Amino acid sequence: MISFLAAIAIGTLTGGLLGGLRNRRARAGVALPPRPPLEDASDPRLSGLPCTLGDVVLLAHGEEAFLSGALLLRERVGAVDGNDDPMRTAAALFVGLEVARARAVYARPDPAPSLEWMWPLPEAAITIGAEPPSAVEHEGERFERVRRLPLALASLGEGVPELGDDAVIGEYDGASGARLLVIIGTRATRVWRGRHLEAGMYDVLPGASR
Repeated sequence: MISFLAAIAIGTLTGGLLGGLRNRRARAGVALPPRPPLEDASDPRLSGLPCTLGDVVLLAHGEEAFLSGALLLRERVGAVDGNDDPMRTAAALFVGLEVARARAVYARPDPAPSLEWMWPLPEAAITIGAEPPSAVEHEGERFERVRRLPLALASLGEGVPELGDDAVIGEYDGASGARLLVIIGTRATRVWRGRHLEAGMYDVLPGASR
């Protein structure tokens, strides 16, 4: 009986949070973004990630991002366990279709899923060449590169930047959980800054596809 009541309470709370989110936007006169196609939201390339298209990532202090698109970062691993797809998703940069300000969520899959809350930097904010440097500075803060990955790119949903089919990824750590993500694509280069999200700092409100 206790678990049944708890399940009802959790469902009511989740529905209330998502309904409150949509109601706040409606009262403010902000148009709600369209939900991405269900075939994109259930794409097997998103499997294992802690969130998917159509979800809402809600921070503890109330800021949120409706995940309308995803830039998939894919690496070649060869066919495994009968899976004909020779690629696996190493990470995904989900973009939020927001009117007031752009937000993104950088997600890694199992076995150690993680989320990072990010926002795009202006193209002139940091000068990046053909390779992600070992360290960069932004607004007086130093970021050290912790990972460099040559990956293939694939896009799903809406609002994803056109960077090309392949890219070199640079992941950077700063002080106190600060993060920097550099994607040097064959067509363009983009940089996002953000912070690592620990458990309890956010909720993922499932979209219609889940």
